[in-house]
Amino acid sequence: MDVIIKNGDVCVDNSGNYVMIDGFDEVVQQVLIKITSEKGRFIYDRNLGSECTLSKTLSDKPDIKVLEMLINESLAHMEDVYVKLTDAYFSDGKLIMKITIFWRDLSEEKEVTI
Repeated sequence: MDVIIKNGDVCVDNSGNYVMIDGFDEVVQQVLIKITSEKGRFIYDRNLGSECTLSKTLSDKPDIKVLEMLINESLAHMEDVYVKLTDAYFSDGKLIMKITIFWRDLSEEKEVTI
């Protein structure tokens, strides 16, 4: 179980209690946090995050295979989880990626901005 994070903050209900998620929703949230966090920047866990931001300095057009490898490397310790990258491009200095998150027999498409 995990607390829902929305707009960079934890969600609370009308009573002030944390709103919790579990199962596939929890997995999706964890994947998105790992992809969008720059590896080494979170002080409490220097291994959290991905190195996808490195691709912003490597070329004008992102390499989908390299990005997919960097994403899946950041998810290596998550059991039965992997990501397929379907598209990636730069817009206004930001990296936009279209991904599909797979966990067991479930999948969900997301757009991620770094």
